[in-house]
Amino acid sequence: MEDTKLTLFYSKQTGAITAFCTGMQDMSYFASNEEDMKIIWDFIVADYDKYIIKNKDDYYIDLSTKTVKSK
Repeated sequence: MEDTKLTLFYSKQTGAITAFCTGMQDMSYFASNEEDMKIIWDFIVADYDKYIIKNKDDYYIDLSTKTVKSK
């Protein structure tokens, strides 16, 4: 079964996408580092997009709308 969602973790300061995983996740993804990561990162769940996975540095999260934007 193919995932239909993509979780993108991003910098709260810049919107830079710093990590991702397929499927729906939350900050517990970082296990024992969860509380530390919550300080500097946030996340959104978007529709699965293979292009974003292969080219994550070409995208960022718009901090005001919490949506994926291309650079």
